[in-house]
Amino acid sequence: DDRHAGRSAERPEEDLAVEWAYGCSVAGKCGMLAAAPKTWADAPEPGPTLDGDDDGELDDEWINQGAGGYRGVVWVYACGAMGVVFDASAWRQRFFRGHDDEIVSLTTHVSGRWAATGQRSGGAPCACVWDIATGKEVARLWHETGERAVVAIAFGPGLGDPTVPGSGAARIVTVAADSKHTVRVWDWGGGHPGRPKPAVLTRAVGFSGAPPQ
Repeated sequence: DDRHAGRSAERPEEDLAVEWAYGCSVAGKCGMLAAAPKTWADAPEPGPTLDGDDDGELDDEWINQGAGGYRGVVWVYACGAMGVVFDASAWRQRFFRGHDDEIVSLTTHVSGRWAATGQRSGGAPCACVWDIATGKEVARLWHETGERAVVAIAFGPGLGDPTVPGSGAARIVTVAADSKHTVRVWDWGGGHPGRPKPAVLTRAVGFSGAPPQ
């Protein structure tokens, strides 16, 4: 019955929301786990304890040692095509869901405000810059069809905000998985309102061998 086929193609009335991501991707070669300074404050939720009580408070030793983290820092990693921010002190996760294929590279800005993730693709791969606190996309850096994946990515230290004296330029370097290992330096626009669209400043051929070099 064609009516059933048409109904199956319609978006359901209920939306699904991610509550928790289990696991961590290890598909990339460029450090798929990054620490970033926490730039927001919130109250902790009940989580595991090691102090023998049920008060819902996270044990400091667990946060500092067992969880591999400490207060004031969040952990950014990938789970398939999703970026994950894990805040051990509040026992919360935040998510970036702007990719449509597996994330294979990841980095965070020294300010703790942004993360950048690169994906593989059968068409044109891309890298996304997103806000760690909100999970909202800030910029998308499109690569060329046939470059297969963005296998390495790194921020420059600048904020790219003209309203902040000495903030420096907003720069990102990416390496593609094509046979030339194409390297690009981008102006990603910075995180301020009215930022320019991302643009390639320099493009070069990488070295022979498997990236990253």
